[in-house]
This record gives sequence, structure tokens and C-alpha cells, in this order.
Amino acid sequence: MSGWTQNATHWSLLLRSGEEGWTYFYERYRAPVAALFRRGGLRPAAVDDLVHDFFLGSLTRDFLSRADPARGSFRAYLATAARRFLASHFRDQGRAKRNPGPGGLVQLDEALDLPAEGEATLERAFDRAWAEGVLGRAEAAVAEDYAARGKAAHQQAFELRLGGSAWAEVAAALRTSEAAARGWASRYGDKLAVAVRREVSDTVASDAELDAELAYLSSVLATPPPSPESPQGPHSPQSPHSPQSRR
Repeated sequence: MSGWTQNATHWSLLLRSGEEGWTYFYERYRAPVAALFRRGGLRPAAVDDLVHDFFLGSLTRDFLSRADPARGSFRAYLATAARRFLASHFRDQGRAKRNPGPGGLVQLDEALDLPAEGEATLERAFDRAWAEGVLGRAEAAVAEDYAARGKAAHQQAFELRLGGSAWAEVAAALRTSEAAARGWASRYGDKLAVAVRREVSDTVASDAELDAELAYLSSVLATPPPSPESPQGPHSPQSPHSPQSRR
């Protein structure tokens, strides 16, 4: 059984356990969904509410049980669901403006009416927030482990070196030898790599997909984030649905 399949089963049981399980899932994955909604042109004041509605609605409709690991990573599955939910939201808004009053729900499998570059921008926003979340959770786990064992200096050596300090500077800052500083940083980095791999393994179906996903997420983090001033979506200046585009 793949990591994704095992965890989908685990998450489904967790979510059925009540509010604590739902909160765990929501807090773990809200950031990438929020990033996609913001990039899709949703008003900033409305993002938190729509993210909440997305998770509440999706997770009460057997969302996890419909996931098929054979069709790609859980990251891709969640991104597609979020994009379709945003499309439904905008289309519901448009329908309400044309026909005030209660109306039927728009199917969630409708796609946003965006050019290809707009779709790609939404995906990049989601994927960057996803990758940052993976790295952040791995860093927190390793840092907690080292702190509990009284080895916080190992983390400091790793971070100082990562920040560009020379080994002599790292050693001086930590009052140790260069050899010790190198060893501390190296071991910490190895632990961090293992933690990242463990995080990602929960979202793919095979070792081959794991390696591909790790390489992809690394490339995402190495790419500068898109400008926050360039949203894509029905309410953005670039959208064919925006008021400016009709002038």
C-alpha cells in the first residue's frame, strides 16, 4: 500500500473523529489553497472564508475516498479540487448577479475560464506554498528533535552555513572547531533531507514518483515567487471577465 493510500485511509478516519481531525487537515493544507485563491483573483477579505468553505464542503463529501493515487500526487489532486471550487464560486457569483435569489450549485468539475498562462500561474502559487509547507514541517520536526537532545548548535551551524557564512565564521560563532561545525551541519542537513522525504512520501504512490516529486518541489523553491501584484482570475485586470477588459 502506497504512502498516499495509507494516509488517505488515515485522514478519512481522522476526519470522521470530529473537529480535532478536521482542524489538523485544515491547518496542514490551508496555505496552498489560500495561495491559489488569492492568485485566482479572490478579494483578500474573502480568502479565509472561502478556504474554510472549501475544506468543510470537500471533506464532508468523501473527498479523500475519491482520490486515485494512480492519477498523480495528492498535491495535484488537491490543487485541481481547489481550482474547480474557485471556478464554481465565481460562476455562482455571476449567476447570482444575473438571477438574484437562490439558485442551483455549479458543478465543481468546471474549469476556470483562464488562458493557459493564467492556469499555470495558479498552479505555481499553489505549488510554492505547498513546497514551503513541506519544508517548514520537516524543519520544525528536525529542530524539535535536536533541541530535545540538547543539540540546537547543530541547527545553528546548518543555518549559518546556509546563510553564506564561512566555516571559520560558523565555528567562531558556535565556539567550536571548523571540523566540528562541518560535522554538525552535515548531520543536520542529512536529517532534514530524510524528514522532507518522509513528508513527501505521504503524498505519492511509489518511490519513482517520490523522486520526481522531490525534484519538482526543489525546482519550485529555487524559482522566485510570482509577483503578488499580478493576480489571475475573473476579478483581475488580466481576466477576460474583468470590467476593464470590456472597455
